Amino acid sequence: MNQTWDKGFYELRVVKRFRNPEIDRLIESHGRKVIILGDASIGHYLAVGINESDGEVVALLDDDDAFVKRKLEYVYEHVYNRNDVVYFHHLAYVIDGQNRLLGKSFGGPNRTVVINPRARREVRRVLRKYGLIGSLMSAAVIRRELITRYLKPLETIITGPDTFTFLA
Repeated sequence: MNQTWDKGFYELRVVKRFRNPEIDRLIESHGRKVIILGDASIGHYLAVGINESDGEVVALLDDDDAFVKRKLEYVYEHVYNRNDVVYFHHLAYVIDGQNRLLGKSFGGPNRTVVINPRARREVRRVLRKYGLIGSLMSAAVIRRELITRYLKPLETIITGPDTFTFLA
């Protein structure tokens, strides 16, 4: 909710298993939506959140991660205006509560890697060189039209939803 990007250009869906009146009120007071599901798999939470969203691009956020304040501006610049990008994974940084950098980047290669998903040989080459780029879900941005094709299998995922979204 602390994004520098204009609030009218993005939506926020918080999917969780319990109510917390203070947090729920804070989220809803900013015009955002809280969805309570009870106990379910992480994949089910994600599938419901994605299904409830209207946006063209989905940026996922895990409960123990945070976005830097310019994250959605960055996404708009590198993903939203480029229809040829269906999956984007950026580096992540260890930061403190005041957005100060505490550690080195992690979560992928330190340069841009463009993959044509239809070129199996190219995908294999990138996976061999960098490992599974799709780790760290909060660094993944997915075009909605891609991930909605896989909502049914996503619902069944118990662990590794970040890996699933990369492979999708």
